[in-house]
Amino acid sequence: MRHKKYEFEEIILDPLNVLQSDDVFSLLPLDRINQLTQAARVEDYRTPILLESRGTFAEYLWFVVAGSVDLTLYSKEGGIARLPITQGHWATWAAVFGSKPLEFDFWSAKSTTLIAFPKAEVITAVHDQPKVMLKILEQVSENATLLNTWILTATILTAEQRLAHLLLILSSRQHTSVTKGLKVTREHLGMVGLGTRQRVSRLLGKLVQQGVIMIENGQIVISSRERLEKLALI
Repeated sequence: MRHKKYEFEEIILDPLNVLQSDDVFSLLPLDRINQLTQAARVEDYRTPILLESRGTFAEYLWFVVAGSVDLTLYSKEGGIARLPITQGHWATWAAVFGSKPLEFDFWSAKSTTLIAFPKAEVITAVHDQPKVMLKILEQVSENATLLNTWILTATILTAEQRLAHLLLILSSRQHTSVTKGLKVTREHLGMVGLGTRQRVSRLLGKLVQQGVIMIENGQIVISSRERLEKLALI
């Protein structure tokens, strides 16, 4: 679930604003919010930086202001797979509350701005707040459902349908309307299993030809959500 008041055009650098506008943290008592605000720090990365290593435990919960945090796996043969956590989302609830070491590396993408909240402070703030914990479980469940659906559709949808399905997910998570573009790159789309940047470009071109989307200033604009939903129909 996305930060509820985060707008595509804005850059939010105020930790207090982020917490008070969030579906989860806004449920906390004010003194807990203030404690988290004081513990937070803004991180700005111009080049990719390794934030957390596979096999370790996460030390921070990051709010992605701009850019992305890429969950990354490497094969023995040198292959790379990435899952980007894009702006307006948290990286990640599962990492903070999981009892096992991370299964992947956390990398910042280039030109990424984050607000880091120490894991220990987050757990202290929420552990005795039932409403907050239920909201966290809701977000983890939502993410797991989206992931399971994405995996299952791999064998029953065409590449065009999968792209349409993914754009629907991203637009609903970003509250994107016809007048607002998706802040997502071709590389991001390729990272989640749609292939190379060139292949993604071809697939996007087909959706443009069908009048489903438009590309404006490098952003994907959904011109007909109804057509997109029909194309992605499972």
